[in-house]
Amino acid sequence: MTGVPAAMLILDSTESAWFNMAADDYLADQLAPVSGFTFIRFYQWANPTVSLGCFQSELVIDRQECIDRKWEIVRRPTGGRALLHWGDISYSVTIPGEGDRLIALKQIYSLVANAFVTAFQQLGIPADIGAPGSYRTGGTVSTGTRLCLDTHTRGEVTVNGQKIAAAAQKLYLKSALQHGSVPLTGDTGAIAYVTAGIENSRREQLAQRIRRSATTVETAANRLLSSQQLITAFVPCLEQELQLKTEPYRWQNADLQEISLRREKFEIRTLSEPN
Repeated sequence: MTGVPAAMLILDSTESAWFNMAADDYLADQLAPVSGFTFIRFYQWANPTVSLGCFQSELVIDRQECIDRKWEIVRRPTGGRALLHWGDISYSVTIPGEGDRLIALKQIYSLVANAFVTAFQQLGIPADIGAPGSYRTGGTVSTGTRLCLDTHTRGEVTVNGQKIAAAAQKLYLKSALQHGSVPLTGDTGAIAYVTAGIENSRREQLAQRIRRSATTVETAANRLLSSQQLITAFVPCLEQELQLKTEPYRWQNADLQEISLRREKFEIRTLSEPN
């Protein structure tokens, strides 16, 4: 890939919920536009965390239930519906530009989805690009929930009709951000137990439906794969689809200072609530 544009690759380990969202926001709002580089970032979560879309009310989640379970709640810079990060690996792709030079969000969505499908297939997982209606939820619980894994949209990565990669996007003034999550292992239906406004019996019905709607890498592959195995597969496929060559990037002190200034924009306190 000699001669292709460079992209900066950031490999974070387990970070706090607010840092993860503030870092993606910083990349899209400041670092990518100023540097002119595309940034690809992979990261995980220090605690189980429910992320809310930027326009979602906090009332969609049972705050006390999250406190009891020691789950964090955070607001994303992007839209979309509530998603539980627990046993997953998350990513972001930030592409600088403006006007006609800015890649349309829908195009980024398709390129990333294609890259993930290729990577999954290389790992022996029969992934595909799904379409709305490819999965039928059935059951008696209303389908009008505000949960990401309870919803299928065109172009998502699926395995046998079940969602295996969630994604959300935002167009900034001089960049485009897409970030998302791939559940490696765990219970895809667990978020139902902290959903507000429904009784416990209905929460169980909702959890069962989400388990039919979404799957994990471990289930799809019939073996446990590490985050490093996923990253090793994803990066060259993203390079191919985006026509970029990645180079490692480490956060500088100035970056970390700028990210910390965005903490209150995304943090929703639960773990440190006063008694």
